[in-house]
Amino acid sequence: MQLGVIPLGTGSDFIKALDGVEANDIHGGVRRAVGERIRAVDLGRVRVGDDAPRFFINALGVGLDAQVAAESLKLTKLKGLAVYLVAIIRALANYKAHPMTVEYDGSRIHRRLLFASSANGRCQGGGFWLTPDALIDDGLLDLCMIDKMRLDEIIRYIPKLMEGTHVGLKQVTIARVRNISITCAAPMPVATDGEVIATDALSVTVETLPGAIDVLV
Repeated sequence: MQLGVIPLGTGSDFIKALDGVEANDIHGGVRRAVGERIRAVDLGRVRVGDDAPRFFINALGVGLDAQVAAESLKLTKLKGLAVYLVAIIRALANYKAHPMTVEYDGSRIHRRLLFASSANGRCQGGGFWLTPDALIDDGLLDLCMIDKMRLDEIIRYIPKLMEGTHVGLKQVTIARVRNISITCAAPMPVATDGEVIATDALSVTVETLPGAIDVLV
């Protein structure tokens, strides 16, 4: 299967992993879509509970980042990064960090998390470099988990998320994995590539599909 990208998304995050692709460049997107240059790219496959599997090419969010995605869909009068900044404020007003159990490639953690995000691309939310070292064709997903923090800490660290310099914080766990399982006793919101696919998930499983799709570049 081949995929042509017309970069008109709210955040246009996936294209930041593609050389020479710019947001809102319709002519360039069409030119690439009818061309022959391809790049084999990984996909993520996610299953929420017993639902049918879905696929994502850039990122999957479970927890606060998925709640931000849900809030962003309500902000129809804003564009770009502003959408996500306002959505973060709205999400923080209501989100509670419940204990999550995350198992990945032989490792296991159980603690209160703001979110667990697994990504193929480096950037999410229009300008948040949650997984700054991720590669879209290495056969792996980059997992970013952030522990529960006070509101003042979250606000102080948001610039680090936008720079990709948060990875050294003690509240942050980064791993490069093939398979992930996330469970929680409380309902969790889940979003893939900015689309909210669940608001009441109790279990989520994720696996990497190496080189599953050819992107026209």
